[in-house]
Amino acid sequence: MTKASFGVTRRKAQGIDYNRLSLLAAVLEKKLRLRLFDKDVFVNVVGGMKTDDPAVDLAVCVAIGSSLYDRPVPTDTVVLGEVGLAAEVRSVSHLTPRLSEARKLGFRRFLLPRSNSAPAGQKGGGVAIAVAGVSGAFRALWPDLSSDAVPRP
Repeated sequence: MTKASFGVTRRKAQGIDYNRLSLLAAVLEKKLRLRLFDKDVFVNVVGGMKTDDPAVDLAVCVAIGSSLYDRPVPTDTVVLGEVGLAAEVRSVSHLTPRLSEARKLGFRRFLLPRSNSAPAGQKGGGVAIAVAGVSGAFRALWPDLSSDAVPRP
């Protein structure tokens, strides 16, 4: 994410749908009051992969927040969840095989939708953190951010 030049912002999506990126950026601006209107937002799915899976929505929002706040996401963390228009985090399908595969790859923390009935705490070799909304995900990842930076919806 960079400050827009020439007063016109750009949204660039590589590997995910451009319209989905624009929608997620709009949700972050409206519901979390993130200041993105004067920023260029670039999202790239590594390895040339393409996905239309809504389970990546929360990861995209977290990546935008990470860039905006200049705070990294812990490298052992998996982020899954579909994001709705009210910045709520919706459940994802096939959660058990996704977590199993992530554990095989060495991930130990899982930021998951509360609605997936994955209880917070230990989850088969890792720590599951259940969140109901994007702001909850931001607070779970960066608890030292001020309440002004991450408002409650």
